Amino acid sequence: MKKVMESKKQDPPGRPGLPLTGSMRQLGGLLHQSLWQMSKKYGPVVRWKLGNVSLVVISSAETPRQILKVHDFETCGRPKLLATGIFSYDYLDIGFTPFGEYWKEVRKISVHELFSNSRVQSFRYIREEEIASLVQSISQSAASKSPVDLTEKLFFLKANVIWRVAFGGNFEKNKCEHVSEEVQRNDIDYGILRCF
Repeated sequence: MKKVMESKKQDPPGRPGLPLTGSMRQLGGLLHQSLWQMSKKYGPVVRWKLGNVSLVVISSAETPRQILKVHDFETCGRPKLLATGIFSYDYLDIGFTPFGEYWKEVRKISVHELFSNSRVQSFRYIREEEIASLVQSISQSAASKSPVDLTEKLFFLKANVIWRVAFGGNFEKNKCEHVSEEVQRNDIDYGILRCF
């Protein structure tokens, strides 16, 4: 029994939170000062519980360096979520597949076939056309003195470039809305849509 307890993963230190709200009540009006006070009490790595989401807040420059260099393989994975599994064909795409031989092979193919300099340059005209379309759209909005939602414009710029390179057609707003309706109908987190 003692060996089982010793092998159990230990969470970083932090104040215990309430069952529903977690540590939210401990956050003051100035978030950075609340985090600083917690790091003075518990150290550079502090566990926070915001609702049912666990977070680890790192407040020193040396700790991330150690995590990303020394413990890279232990921290390079992503959580396996239902929506991620559905959209990534059971975690088979490069963004969500766990680190291992399959990931190395997919990465090698991607670097040689998708991200090589000649391949990136071959799609330069698509990027130029989409940026010209974005600039024209913003200038028309400026001429008519109507507000511009840059977040939406930049999202669709990125989506149009990726869609045209990958599938050859235009990414239309109604396609995104159709997918989001499907996602909401199946009770999958809408936030996954931001990945494409």
